Amino acid sequence: MPTPTQELEYVRLATRRLLDSVASLTDADVRGPSLLPGWSRGHVLTHLARHADAQRRMLAGAIAGRQVQQYPGGASGREREIEEGAYRRASELLADLRSATASLEHDWQALPEHAWHLMTTTLRTHQAVRDGVRARWREVEVHHVDLAAGYRPADWPEEFVAVFLPRAICSLPTRARDAPEGYRWRLHDETNGAAWRITRDSLAHGHGPADAEISAAGGQLLAWLLGRGAHGIQVKNATDPGTALRLPEYFPFA
Repeated sequence: MPTPTQELEYVRLATRRLLDSVASLTDADVRGPSLLPGWSRGHVLTHLARHADAQRRMLAGAIAGRQVQQYPGGASGREREIEEGAYRRASELLADLRSATASLEHDWQALPEHAWHLMTTTLRTHQAVRDGVRARWREVEVHHVDLAAGYRPADWPEEFVAVFLPRAICSLPTRARDAPEGYRWRLHDETNGAAWRITRDSLAHGHGPADAEISAAGGQLLAWLLGRGAHGIQVKNATDPGTALRLPEYFPFA
């Protein structure tokens, strides 16, 4: 597992890649569709900026000994901020994102050592300040793909996939929604040979009996589990290929 210092560097590099990708977007580009249903690129860019602000807000609250809302007004406030900011000109959107990300990086760099273990409250859970760095890393890398600006899951760094693919897989049973009872998926990472066996109620490592084997490079497998398409996904030895490919639907991320 990367150290906080390493994760901060990964976020910094991911942010630089993101800002490079969007630097030349025009007003027409930011009004164009992202890969997220109902969201333009402007929505995604605004979300990334407000997510950075939310991290700073929770960080400041934790240092002051207060639990603060991740977003003013909760989930509805989050949606309102994104919708209100999504239709700005490209220059405004990009300046906002650059400013928000630079301010967050500054606050992290100034953080005293003990503060990494302070607790914050997100929309869905409680987590340590350190976990907020990891959450930001995920947001930047995944939404960079969602911008449909040339960055693909195949471009995700191997360090990112190494951290988030096992996390995504290990959380699958906790997110089961109408998954068929007894159906067994075996997920195989072609990059390093790792394998997991998933049912509605359980997770195991290795190559036990399965009703379908899903095989892909690690980044492609992670993108599929996150609902970002099935590019590169191979289904083998499936008793019911349709059920096999519906895994992300049966175990959705909120």
